[in-house]
Amino acid sequence: MNNIIGVSRWDNAAGKLKHWMGNDDYFEQFVKKIKIRPSWTVLDIGCGPGDISIWAAKRAKHVTSLDHSGKMLHFLKENISAEGLHNISCVQCPWDNEKADEIEMHDVVIASRSIGSMVNKKEVLHRIDNHARRYVYITIGIKIETPITQSIQKILGNEKGKSSRFISVYNYLYKTGIRAKVDYIYGRSKFRDINDVIEQRVWARKKLTPLQEKLLFNLFSENMIKRKDGLISFPYDDLCWALISWQKPAGSKYYYSLK
Repeated sequence: MNNIIGVSRWDNAAGKLKHWMGNDDYFEQFVKKIKIRPSWTVLDIGCGPGDISIWAAKRAKHVTSLDHSGKMLHFLKENISAEGLHNISCVQCPWDNEKADEIEMHDVVIASRSIGSMVNKKEVLHRIDNHARRYVYITIGIKIETPITQSIQKILGNEKGKSSRFISVYNYLYKTGIRAKVDYIYGRSKFRDINDVIEQRVWARKKLTPLQEKLLFNLFSENMIKRKDGLISFPYDDLCWALISWQKPAGSKYYYSLK
């Protein structure tokens, strides 16, 4: 599987991602922009613990939730049971793998914060477009440049390509004839303490050195602000996601697909 972050690392983080994904208001902003009807089917790529899958299942005919992490799907199944839902199918499969071609078309395809770690973006986009009948919604992270993020980069090493990933995806879609719509989702993360900040910010990286841990702890201790609810946050929006969406034009059985 051509994935920057290995499946074992996703498995190890699965129990914490539910908490981390609730650290900002990304979910609320994202779902406001998604169009779903009761008779439609939805494919949720890289579903994780399944917040979006659960939300979609309450509004659609059926949801297929796909993730390459078995631990992620384990937590999703627990959430499905707790919600009493019976219209979600869980599939363990990496999207950047030919096995994903076996999945049938869906009316809506969602890839929320899930394709950034996939290496072959053209293949990924081709597969996404070919599996959608009506709408596609993708989000890709955009790096926000601030004095604090610049300091983080100096401590950890430069984070390259995050902004260019969004541009390359949009340009590729444009070249293939897809005039995608772009919206932006901004957020400010909330954390329990400084250790929570460090853990969430570096979970996908290799283990920190003692010096890096010390430098990050000091950096966050000096800059994080205390909230009224007892949590801490950055003094500004620290997250930005590009929401790239397009509607499949009517007129043919399968509309068009990327070549």
